[in-house]
Amino acid sequence: NLALIEVLRQRGYRAVFTQDPGNVDVHSDPFRLSRQAVVGSWSRMDHFIRRLNRENLPVEDFFPDPGFLEQNPPPKIGGRLKFPSRYSDCEVYVSELGWMKVERSGAEVFIKVNRVLQRKWNRIGIRCRNNDTGMWAEAFWMVMGVSR
Repeated sequence: NLALIEVLRQRGYRAVFTQDPGNVDVHSDPFRLSRQAVVGSWSRMDHFIRRLNRENLPVEDFFPDPGFLEQNPPPKIGGRLKFPSRYSDCEVYVSELGWMKVERSGAEVFIKVNRVLQRKWNRIGIRCRNNDTGMWAEAFWMVMGVSR
């Protein structure tokens, strides 16, 4: 969560890996470096190749923030894209809901959920098609459904 990231910065860490799936590029936050799991069904070579053929999706703000939910349900789930004109066909993923088409307002892509998230943890993701390369770009993070 954001509090832990701040503690790590203050203690001199320069980078941190998450357990979120994703690829890394020059726009990746060094304190939220994604990685590709190679375990279970994700260890099949065809799956691994598909995952490596995705791009990092540069997101400036995540909503809700990674970590504990301030509100459940959150007012919206998604993010603010760093380069919104590059991307189309965006969707948002929530573990217990699956992939859903987004609403879009400027650089923001999001969904609104009108029910309490039931799972203890939910992985959230955004994926969009890069208009220049035709490739899918993704960003993922984790939230805990219980407020502090």
